[in-house]
Amino acid sequence: MERVAIKMRDGALETLRGSHWPAAVLALAAASSFCVGLIALRIVLSGHVGYAFLVWNLALAWVPLVLAVCLWVGYRRDWPRPLLGLAAVAWLLFLPNAPYILTDYVHLASGHQGGAIAFDALAISAYAVTGVLLGFASLYLVQAVSRCVFGERVTWWLVHGTLALSAVGIYLGRYQRLNSWDAIRDPGLIAGMIRVRVADPFGNDVLLGTTISFTAVLVALYLLVYSIVLPRFQAQVASRFPGS
Repeated sequence: MERVAIKMRDGALETLRGSHWPAAVLALAAASSFCVGLIALRIVLSGHVGYAFLVWNLALAWVPLVLAVCLWVGYRRDWPRPLLGLAAVAWLLFLPNAPYILTDYVHLASGHQGGAIAFDALAISAYAVTGVLLGFASLYLVQAVSRCVFGERVTWWLVHGTLALSAVGIYLGRYQRLNSWDAIRDPGLIAGMIRVRVADPFGNDVLLGTTISFTAVLVALYLLVYSIVLPRFQAQVASRFPGS
């Protein structure tokens, strides 16, 4: 079993290079185009630009995938470790933007600005699903790199920790109205909030509830998606390493 795991780990990036990633990216691009089309149709039919913010949120959801591709390509091409580390940190900062769209359902309760509630719910659902899949695609790429560096067991701990941090990021974005750029523009603000929470970890029920619930949902969804992708990945590794 150890020999199989080593072969899978060593062949992970090489296998991904020859996998169905171009088709996956095209599918995500097509889904994104469909989402943009929904909002364009809504604007034409209602005459209001409400919910146009979803287009921007979806654009932000693409950022972690772009950064993950950079990290994956950089690792394969032996980029300097500091540059890879910078790409990893940037990816972690922007990853919450992908599942953040799940919280946009709150806008259904604040009026529809000329749109029908069923259509608005459909639009938000389309954006949310596409955003989550974009985030999971980026996480899958980073997981492949991490598996080569740290091994399988440590990587899965990192995956769970990353999804938990994304849940915290969702809270910061929805309730504190912060975004990924704030960590760069004003790191002192983020550090101050962390100090407050460390001093009183159970003093914010909304933070705890949001973090726990979204972590559970994201972990469950990622494991579901991963269980669908993994058999195909293992088959590709087995074909490259016969006898494993």
